[in-house]
Amino acid sequence: MIPEKVNKSKYRDLYTQHWETTGFTVAMGGGLDVALNRAIAVRVAEIDYSRSRLEALNGRDYSQGLRIGAGVVLKLGTW
Repeated sequence: MIPEKVNKSKYRDLYTQHWETTGFTVAMGGGLDVALNRAIAVRVAEIDYSRSRLEALNGRDYSQGLRIGAGVVLKLGTW
């Protein structure tokens, strides 16, 4: 006997809640790149600060942020 497929989406409201807010964000920052050749560089460190025009979400303020990162940079173009 094969069991019937259960529709789990009808139970979603029993264990989830939805919160949403939107707004305009401005970010600025800088970083340090080490060039390996003309086309590829390694981003050793990057730090960005962001400021948003957001309302509180579920009693918490997410209007400011700090992002720290690293990565690989691929340069395109002749400049």
